[in-house]
Amino acid sequence: MQTELITFRASDGFPLDGVVCTPETPGRGRAALLVHGKVMNFYTGPGRILPPHLAALGWSSLAMNRRGHDLGGIRNGRESHGGAWEKFGDSQLDIAGGIAELGRRGYTKIALIGHSFGGISSAAYAAAHPGEVAALALCSAGAGGRGYLPEVSRRGMLAGERHAEVDTEARRLVAQGRGDQMIGLPGWWYAITAASWVDLSENVPATVESARRYPGPILALRGAGEASGSYPAEAVAAAAGARATLAVIAGGDHFYNGVESAFARTVCDWLEKAVTGT
Repeated sequence: MQTELITFRASDGFPLDGVVCTPETPGRGRAALLVHGKVMNFYTGPGRILPPHLAALGWSSLAMNRRGHDLGGIRNGRESHGGAWEKFGDSQLDIAGGIAELGRRGYTKIALIGHSFGGISSAAYAAAHPGEVAALALCSAGAGGRGYLPEVSRRGMLAGERHAEVDTEARRLVAQGRGDQMIGLPGWWYAITAASWVDLSENVPATVESARRYPGPILALRGAGEASGSYPAEAVAAAAGARATLAVIAGGDHFYNGVESAFARTVCDWLEKAVTGT
């Protein structure tokens, strides 16, 4: 497998980084765009696990950073970006940039593979741009919807028991024009700007509805250790009907720790059948 570290641009011009992985004998115009979860990055999770397995099948891949990678960081200046600042619309601009980059490289069949929050984002993008996405894999995609932040808090992350308090504070700060002010949170991911909190409260689409709208083949996957209410693979598969393949990885947690080979095999077997029919 050959690798190339690249910088490309989201559809609004924001610079993003990623790694392009190609098989030793590339061909057939097939590539996967790998979209990471909240405050992760292109070299963690499925973005790290899948490229060698995809290359063995003759698939290229681009494991990309969304601008919501990691909790926060800078590039060639002091303007901060990252998961604490991210708004949902950013993810759609970023995915568009990744697909455009693969198109510029000559790939005509692009599978979109999203993990966790990246799965929510990928499902929404595929539903809005079905002609650009040959197949959609949702790996432990969150439920999304207006209940996304309350549900995450109920599971002890984000604001935990302080959800209503934090929500009130975030909206007060945004109304005062102080949306960039950071709010500390008791649970993972521990900090968020007021503007990001309000945006994610209101603008994250429901994954099941996005899957219902996308007309192509879908893999709905979660680890057996994950709650189906929070990571609704079964509901996604039911919404997509005959287009969907449901997979629950035995022994799998949200990051597929210890079951990486089973996870990769499941994704690759589905992808070969979904796109090539083999």
